[in-house]
Amino acid sequence: MRALIILLILAVSEAAHAADSPEQAVREYFLALPEKGAAALAPVLHPAEQERFKEMMIPVVRRAVAGGQANTLPEFFGPGATMESVEKMPAATFTTNYLTNLQRLYQVQRVDITSLEILGTVREGEIVHVVLRYGFAAANGVKKKQMQVVSTKPLGKEWKLMLTGELEGMASAASR
Repeated sequence: MRALIILLILAVSEAAHAADSPEQAVREYFLALPEKGAAALAPVLHPAEQERFKEMMIPVVRRAVAGGQANTLPEFFGPGATMESVEKMPAATFTTNYLTNLQRLYQVQRVDITSLEILGTVREGEIVHVVLRYGFAAANGVKKKQMQVVSTKPLGKEWKLMLTGELEGMASAASR
């Protein structure tokens, strides 16, 4: 589960400011990852993707609460959270709270990006997939290099990230 959460955090994080290109959006989010982790998730995701994440995870939260896991709401959304308040919560807030507290609960350690190389892009309509190779080092000393494709979508003049397959898989697995 920790490996999935590390991938999840690598898949989503905050760009430092408005990104003028898909490559810049991806580069900025990877460079912000060590300091920001999941805490700054919402600003990097396209608003439609934030809504989609919330729609995928609300049934999971609802099922956990109905199944007697009463601590789910305060653990993920703060003291006094109710199912009603969570359902009314803006998608950006929901996404940030859910993933930040998932990271905290599973004690995911800091991940440092040691190298980053944008290899190219593939355009698919308005979506641009950015292919990159990066190296990272976890606090436990594990070092690894891997390739990843990060999909981006325009929002006005800037570019935002889309949900990854790993994130969608997490939601699907949690809903079972």
